[in-house]
Amino acid sequence: MKTLLVALCVTTGLLATPALAQPAEPRPIRSFEVETVEALGRAMYRRDQFAWHGTDALRQAVSEEQLAGMIGWIVVERDGGHVVRFGRGSPAAPEPFYDVVFRGDDAPVVVEATQPFSETELAMFRAVAMARAGVTQPCSDRYNSLILADPDGDGWLVWMMAATTRQNVVVTGGHYRFSVSPDGRTIEQADRLSRGCVTLDMQAGGGGQTAALMMTQVVSDVPVETFVFLALQHGLPFYVVTPNRQTWEIEGDDMRLFQ
Repeated sequence: MKTLLVALCVTTGLLATPALAQPAEPRPIRSFEVETVEALGRAMYRRDQFAWHGTDALRQAVSEEQLAGMIGWIVVERDGGHVVRFGRGSPAAPEPFYDVVFRGDDAPVVVEATQPFSETELAMFRAVAMARAGVTQPCSDRYNSLILADPDGDGWLVWMMAATTRQNVVVTGGHYRFSVSPDGRTIEQADRLSRGCVTLDMQAGGGGQTAALMMTQVVSDVPVETFVFLALQHGLPFYVVTPNRQTWEIEGDDMRLFQ
């Protein structure tokens, strides 16, 4: 038997009295066309896969003692492939540490980094550091970063994705998206992509098999790109109910209104 898991984001509170001020309405988040949301979610997933496999390859090739001082990584395209570039030192002025090179279907190659960071790569490290410091209401003690070029400008989009080490749990709330200046020094807009911390347990009751995940979204009338990313990551369809009472079906990197 397959089971559809449902999580509803519900905001509750006390009745207002004249002595209590009402909270300010949250600032609207940046919105994108459906095609852009799909493309962003797809690109996020692809970059995350490189970072994941690159980190695994690095830790298999290099001891933990040798990795002391590592501060993070970025994923860049180079010569028709992808490189996960690891840095050490200060996030404001990182130094190249190791590179993990991906080419086609070949196994990743781990090398000590000899090529200095370009100005663009330095800006990416700064943008990620700015975004990490901008998580003001964390839903986890672990946040993973993703960075892409802003499709509507010359700056960056940085995601801080709330993470968990718990098995069969999907973190659907608590994620942030930051619009950052081209030099990586200024956050131009910070978007909380949910109004609360939400997790879904993928373990279906009664020994059944989870067929899909469903939840509400209150921040925009079009599902945000993190749902595309999560649908790809977990290999399950998502059904997202938006404030205009429409239901969206997200399967892989395809997002459409559910009929």
